[in-house]
Amino acid sequence: MKHTSRHLLAAMTGLTLMGMGGAVQAATAGAPATPTIQIQNYNSTTTNNFTIAWNIWYGTNATSWTLYQNGAAVQNGTLTANGTSAQSVTMNLNNIPLGVYTYYVQVCNAAGCTNSAPGTTTVGNASLIMSQWDNPGQVLQQTVAQGNTSVALSTAGQAGLTYTVASNNPSVATASISGTTLTVTGKAPGRAGLRITDSKGNNRWLGIRVKNADGTLPGLPNYVSIGTVGDDTAGALSTLQTFGSSTKNTRADYRYIYLNGGASVAGNTSWCTWTTVPCFREISYIRESRKLGMIPVFVFYNIPAMSENYAVDLANIQSTTYMQAYFKDWLNVLNIANAESPDDPVGYVIEPDFLGYMMQQSGKQPNQIAAQVSAAYSSGVLGTSDPQFPNTVEGLVKAVNYIISKYSKNAWYGWQINLWADANSGASSQGLMHITDANEKGWSAGRPFVAASAQRVASYYNAAGITSYGASFISFDKYGYDAGASGNGKWMFNGDHWNNYLYYVSTLNSVLQKPVVLWQLPVGHVNGSAGTNPYTNAAWATLSNASSRNYEDTSPVYFFGDTFSAAKSAFIASYYGSNVAGDAKISTSGGNVVWGSHMLEAKNAGIRAIMFGAGIGDSTDNIGLNNQALTDDHWWFVKAAQYYLNGAQPLN
Repeated sequence: MKHTSRHLLAAMTGLTLMGMGGAVQAATAGAPATPTIQIQNYNSTTTNNFTIAWNIWYGTNATSWTLYQNGAAVQNGTLTANGTSAQSVTMNLNNIPLGVYTYYVQVCNAAGCTNSAPGTTTVGNASLIMSQWDNPGQVLQQTVAQGNTSVALSTAGQAGLTYTVASNNPSVATASISGTTLTVTGKAPGRAGLRITDSKGNNRWLGIRVKNADGTLPGLPNYVSIGTVGDDTAGALSTLQTFGSSTKNTRADYRYIYLNGGASVAGNTSWCTWTTVPCFREISYIRESRKLGMIPVFVFYNIPAMSENYAVDLANIQSTTYMQAYFKDWLNVLNIANAESPDDPVGYVIEPDFLGYMMQQSGKQPNQIAAQVSAAYSSGVLGTSDPQFPNTVEGLVKAVNYIISKYSKNAWYGWQINLWADANSGASSQGLMHITDANEKGWSAGRPFVAASAQRVASYYNAAGITSYGASFISFDKYGYDAGASGNGKWMFNGDHWNNYLYYVSTLNSVLQKPVVLWQLPVGHVNGSAGTNPYTNAAWATLSNASSRNYEDTSPVYFFGDTFSAAKSAFIASYYGSNVAGDAKISTSGGNVVWGSHMLEAKNAGIRAIMFGAGIGDSTDNIGLNNQALTDDHWWFVKAAQYYLNGAQPLN
């Protein structure tokens, strides 16, 4: 966040602030000399604990002192006067909520009291103040009714500033400013993010949650919603925070990040250890998501540690020590989410690949594979009053679901399903989706193999208990590695392959009777995309298929729709134009290939949400992960913006 005022800059760097108005009070005769304060808040973005020191360097001594925080006394103490010698006190402030705070110290003796100059600091990357809403601390997300709601704006330590505001979801909430009054207009149930900017260049992002007409809180989006991978590095956050209007809007309904590294046992670099403040990865991600009007989703991926395969997974689930830590980690994750977002959804995609390995390589059913589920009880996460789950993979899955349902206030969750879990699908090395190709089994003979494999996979995962205890969805992926990076056409699906994919998904949905979330679909697109990039007013940049983070894929093209010139791509028009399925939304014309949006078909297959993003660091990047530049030329966000502008596909 940009802090340009001298007052904020001084406070953030711990400098003494003198003569800036506010609480300054000159010393009266016999009263203590004027103290100075130093706010030692050097890590204000990532910690809510800091110290404040005050000093009377020389002069009449005090016999008592009081520290004021935003005008309220928060600490005090007594002193022994010693003539005109120096006096000093250092105070610890702990667990201060996100917000902007002004401090001053008042020192007193029998003759009177003297105040220091005020100092201002921020906690958790905050600046602009909305006094009616920011109490205590600073609100991340404000809930409003449909209609108009107004609030006064100010900036800490500044007067006479002007303000501007923008919304990243004007279909849900718009906003305007008159003088120093912000008016939010709730238009429809849902979530939006506001960017409020003062004339000094300070920004604040505020989530707006608009209630249903009956006053209840909004649930999940009631359309086929979309999400993106993300992180809290400056690059990825900037992409979302600098949203524009129309096709330059950068928003999504969800953003997801991994919580991985293995259970919190010796030798593992668990995600909770990656930040100075333990577990701040989760804390920050929830906060920043709420401020942007987005639902945070965590990929909980800790049965493996820093490497994963069948043997690693099996060894870990059969270790009592490992599983005790694993269950405790789940409880910690849920408690953090409850504290940071007590009444708004937090999503979880659970243990990608784990059950896929078990099905593919164990040769056993989930109730035949041993797992130390008793560790949930010996760790204290579950007790004698809870269901007694067996020491099997089935027991493990059901125990995780039960723990989420018992402890979470806000979970939206499901286990991830792997296409490759079925070792007996009948597919060649090209994969199951290619089984209908003319050089494989052909369309009519191949389609039953797609459905049969999906049924076997669904049955195995169902036997493992993934739908138990109120699970919200089932998750299904396409391995987030762009097809252009694979070195062959195996993963570069044409329209027929994608229609097979939806056939597979609809079978999962039919058997398991849960909504489907597609997760980690690549964001690379097909070269030769028609139209002009609104960010450059030029043609779309070409993905090279030869350098890191610069590869083609057809995933977002199939779902969002696009017209492209196959001559500029790694494949030919006849491949992209293949349409044995008789899909009315796929055609070719004058060397161009036209793929219409398949969001309706996604809805009909039982899909509720589609989350896109690089699954491997080498994949095309749509958002600017790890402070690197995004590499898809904003193509994904422009297509997402067009999807919203054209009216997202309703679920009913």
